[in-house]
Amino acid sequence: MTMTVLGVDDLGVTISTDQGPVLAVAGMSFRAEQGEMLALVGESGCGKSMTALAIMGLLPGGATTRGSITLKGRELTALSPRQMRDVRGREITMIFQEPMTSLNPAFTVGYQVAEMLRRHEGADRREALRRATELLERVGIPAPATRVREYPHQMSGGMRQRVMIAMAIACQPTVLIADEPTTALDVTIQAQILDVLRDLRDEMGMTVVLITHDLGLVADIADRVEVMYAGHRVEATGTDALFARPQHPYTVGLLDAVPRPQLRVAGERMVLRGIPGMVPTLREAPSCCVFSPRCPLADSRCRSEAPGWKEVAAGHHAACFQAGHLKPTVLADGGRR
Repeated sequence: MTMTVLGVDDLGVTISTDQGPVLAVAGMSFRAEQGEMLALVGESGCGKSMTALAIMGLLPGGATTRGSITLKGRELTALSPRQMRDVRGREITMIFQEPMTSLNPAFTVGYQVAEMLRRHEGADRREALRRATELLERVGIPAPATRVREYPHQMSGGMRQRVMIAMAIACQPTVLIADEPTTALDVTIQAQILDVLRDLRDEMGMTVVLITHDLGLVADIADRVEVMYAGHRVEATGTDALFARPQHPYTVGLLDAVPRPQLRVAGERMVLRGIPGMVPTLREAPSCCVFSPRCPLADSRCRSEAPGWKEVAAGHHAACFQAGHLKPTVLADGGRR
């Protein structure tokens, strides 16, 4: 029997700007089960990272939130800043997008990993450094006894990302949020990082929330997928079902833009189709489907009425009037044009 570890209900995040408030996240809801790998997918600017920062209690100044965030039934939004600092790093942790800017250049990587153990578990300096060395070895860093004394600039991008993972798992958290963990890494290192995350999830039973725009990565590692667009949740289902039967035009557009090198091998023409337009900046709640300005299937109803969240198949939900009747060309012709 699975247990809901992380629950997000009707999460809203509003950012104050010089041009007025912006709805970065508008009514996001999802559940993450124990030991599950859940992917949040969407273009840049869709609200994925803001959702993660809201969960972590790390939103920028001037940001306001509404809704509920629970960790094993405990309401995080009701915690004081001091209480949230105790939760963050011990029960829920995050791997940030760019390790070079997330790691402090003035301290060795061993010191920074050990700091997590000293802060949250009260380990003394020697014990914390010993365990930090073990953690570097666990995430696949060679010669950890030497590397533990090195500074971030002395390491490659892949090594720095492994250090970030070591810091994130130091206290064996319940939930690990990985925000674009393979950005700017070559494909070989990407595969290694994914293997590390998968192994750690299996060994420790962690719930992993993976934030990405890379659908190839999602297909390889995720159990379920939540698709976000303009701060809204537009589709949610298991990974296999999403790739086999996407039910929102935005999801179809994302899948249609995935390269298919096998078509070139077969001597056929491969054309990548982008989604026209840009993700909107929401300064007020829309009264219609947020994707309608870019959607090739939008009609007058889509442009005047917001679709509800509905179940189109067992465990498969979408916010679209066309959901349940969609026959995407990406399924019919394998991406050929």
